[in-house]
Amino acid sequence: MAYIFEEWKTMLEKFQQCVDKGVEEMHQQKAEVQQIKSDIFNRLDQGTYYHDDQRIVISAPEIVIGNVDKSGALKGGYVGSVVIKGRDVSLEGVGETGRIESRAPFIHQKAVNPGIDGRENVVCDSSEIVSQACDIVLHSSDAKDEFSQLPVHAGRGGISLHADQRFNIEAAVTAERRKKQIEDTIKSLDTQSKDLKKSVENQKKAVDKILQDMIKLCEKEDKLNDEKDHSTFTNLTDISDVHEQMEALMPSIYHSTQTFIDLVSELAEVNRRKKALEKEKGAIKTGDDFKKKSTGASMSVVAENISVATADGDGNLHTNPGAGISVRTPRMGLNMHDDEGALAKDGYFAVSAQDITLNTVNPKDKGKEWPMEGKVKIQSKDINLEAIDYKMNDKCQLWEKELTKEGKITMSAKTVEVSTANPKDIERDEKGKLTKGEYQGEGDVIIRSKTVTVESLDYEVKDGKL
Repeated sequence: MAYIFEEWKTMLEKFQQCVDKGVEEMHQQKAEVQQIKSDIFNRLDQGTYYHDDQRIVISAPEIVIGNVDKSGALKGGYVGSVVIKGRDVSLEGVGETGRIESRAPFIHQKAVNPGIDGRENVVCDSSEIVSQACDIVLHSSDAKDEFSQLPVHAGRGGISLHADQRFNIEAAVTAERRKKQIEDTIKSLDTQSKDLKKSVENQKKAVDKILQDMIKLCEKEDKLNDEKDHSTFTNLTDISDVHEQMEALMPSIYHSTQTFIDLVSELAEVNRRKKALEKEKGAIKTGDDFKKKSTGASMSVVAENISVATADGDGNLHTNPGAGISVRTPRMGLNMHDDEGALAKDGYFAVSAQDITLNTVNPKDKGKEWPMEGKVKIQSKDINLEAIDYKMNDKCQLWEKELTKEGKITMSAKTVEVSTANPKDIERDEKGKLTKGEYQGEGDVIIRSKTVTVESLDYEVKDGKL
C-alpha cells in the first residue's frame, strides 16, 4: 500500500514543476492531482457526496441551499459559502412574473475562465457579457445605510443610466498610463511570486514529512501482514493500532495536500498573469508611434433627438464656474445635410450666449505670447452682421425695434479688404496658389449712415483716451 503514497509524492512534485508552463499543461496536471483529493476523500469518513452519471433533481416549493439551520437562517453568523460549478450554468425565473434577484454588498462579474479549481482568471476570445431586456436601469448612488432614491425606469425600449457623482464613458486606448499600470502590477506579482515560492517549498516539506509518516505506517502494516503467525492477539492488536494511526493521519494528509495544491495553483496563476502582462506590455506603442497614429478607438452617439445640459438631478441649470461643456479635438465638423449630401430643408444652426468668441490664436512661450494664426472663413449667400434690438409681436414673430444703444461692429486688421470682384475660370494648384483665371469687378458696395468718416492717421493714447 506504501506505493500509493509514493505515487502521490511523485504526482505532487510533477505538479509543482509545471508552475511556469502553459495553461494547457497546468490544466492537465490539475486534473491528475484532483485524483489524489478524491482518493483521500474516499478514505475519510467525513462529508457527504452525491453523484449520478445521468441526473439529480431536487424538488420542493421552496429550496434553501447553504450553511443554514432548519428555519433557513445562516448558521454561525456570516459564515458559509456556496459554489456552483459547471460548463453550462442557468438561472431561470419562469412566467410573466418570474424574477431573479441578487443581493450582496459586493457583486462582481468577470467573463473569464476560472479553471476546474476556480483559481484562474484566463481571458478567452469568447469572453463577453450580454444583457438584453425591454427596460434596463443602472443607478449609482452615494447613499449611506439605505438607498433613498428609487431608480428611474426609462420605459419600454429604453436604458436609464444615473450617477450621483461621476459618470465616465470612454472609448480610448492608453499607452503610457497603461504601461505604468502593467509595470506596477508586474512588480506586485513579482513580490507575490517570491512569497508563494517560499510558501510552496515550506508546504512541500510538510507534505513530504506527513506522506513519509504514512509510508512508514504502510510498511509496518505490510510487515505485520507478512508475519506467519498473524492470527495471534498481539499481532492483530498491532495491526489494528496501525490502522488507527493511519486513519488519524488521513485528515492531516488531506489538509496539507490541499494547501499545497492551492499554493501551487496560485503560484501558477501569478506566473501566467506575469507572462500575459509582459507580452501585452511589449506590444504597447508609445511616443509618436502611438500619438500620431490611429488607435482604432471610436464612439458613436445616434438619436433622433439629443439633449445635453449642465443641470442637477432636479433639472436646475447650474451656472457656477465649474459648470460647462468642453470639447477638445484637432478637428470638428457640424453639418445639416440630408442623406444625399444636400442641405437639409429648414435646417439651421443657432448659437446664443452672453459672450461668444471665435479665434485662431496660437499661444506660445508658455502662454506669454498670443499670436493670431490660421483662418476664419464664412461662406453664404446672405451674410448679416447686426447690433439691433428686437421685439416680439402677438404672433410670436420677431421684428426689428431699434439699433442697440452703444452697439458697435469693429473690424481691426493691418489690411481690410472689401471686394465685389467676380472670379472667372479660376484654377489653383495643390497648394491653393492661383494658376489661371481672372477677377472682374461687379456688384455694389453700399454704405448707409448719417455720418461717414474716413481717416488715415496714427492714434496715441493719453490719459486712457485716444
